[in-house]
Amino acid sequence: MIRQSHIACVIIGLNVGDELALLFLRHKKWKDWSLVGGHVEADEQGDWARTAARETEEELPPLVHKRDFVLLPLLEPISWGPEKSKSAGGQLTNYTAQFFALKFLTNPMDLLRRLPKDQLLLIPESLLRGRGSVVDTGRVFQQVRRALGGALSSVPAAWDAPLARQRLPIQVASASRPVTLAR
Repeated sequence: MIRQSHIACVIIGLNVGDELALLFLRHKKWKDWSLVGGHVEADEQGDWARTAARETEEELPPLVHKRDFVLLPLLEPISWGPEKSKSAGGQLTNYTAQFFALKFLTNPMDLLRRLPKDQLLLIPESLLRGRGSVVDTGRVFQQVRRALGGALSSVPAAWDAPLARQRLPIQVASASRPVTLAR
């Protein structure tokens, strides 16, 4: 029997200088960088936004939904599979995911300073294109990129003003400096 998995994911896009960069979380267990998000719990069935808000608060403490950020739905839910699930011991799984864009309600520089810097990475859109990506961003991100037709720039920015790269409190990936996961 093929397992079913429903997930809600949050895309956090920030204008770093003149380019959109997406925020990713480090997942040592899966050995990749992934979007904020996770599985829909039993009491959240049918409420993708509730799952997305819960996962954001859990993965980016001390951020609080409706105080520090709001979520905007992107696309209709997308499905793919079956494929082997890392979290289910390789069991074949069909996935359905709903994606949201995060919008900061206050200055993101102040909020980013409060987050765990060693667990976060901003990856410029130019480094996320095609198979030559310098960072392993995981399967879920590949699916949303495909659903967007590769146009990550269509994701609303989490903050309207551009942020200066040199002032950011978290690492920004670059083509000249490969990003690896510390073991």
